Amino acid sequence: MKRILLTLVSFALVGSVYATCETDACLWVCDVSDDANGNVKFTVCATSTKDIAGFQFGVEVENSDFQLNSIVAGSDASDFVIKGESFVLGYAFGTSPIKAGEELEIAEFKGSYTYHDNSSIVKIVKGNGSLVLASPDADDIKCTTIDN
Repeated sequence: MKRILLTLVSFALVGSVYATCETDACLWVCDVSDDANGNVKFTVCATSTKDIAGFQFGVEVENSDFQLNSIVAGSDASDFVIKGESFVLGYAFGTSPIKAGEELEIAEFKGSYTYHDNSSIVKIVKGNGSLVLASPDADDIKCTTIDN
């Protein structure tokens, strides 16, 4: 029964993000790992035409009691400093930025849930009031979020 969250999000991930990204960057949940025991991990990816030196955002799961337990750097941001308990703040401090590219794994949100319904949607949302990607020059990277 709990695997339905994984199934719903997986179907939403099948579409091409590249065709829908009309800004310098797009953020979306690109992978979901659900253990069928109420534990889930959402990987957030970015497709960006510019190098990324920092980011701030959160995730929200509608129609679910998802409780966030931890946030870690994604594989493409492994050298970044990661902060946050309810949202992620990541930045390159003395390290190289994330090079522009497609399906860049920048953060993983791990948590648990006891219920959800068939209309559960994972959204990228503002974290502490901001949803931002920043370039190495600290310029905002125009970004679109894609809900799954």
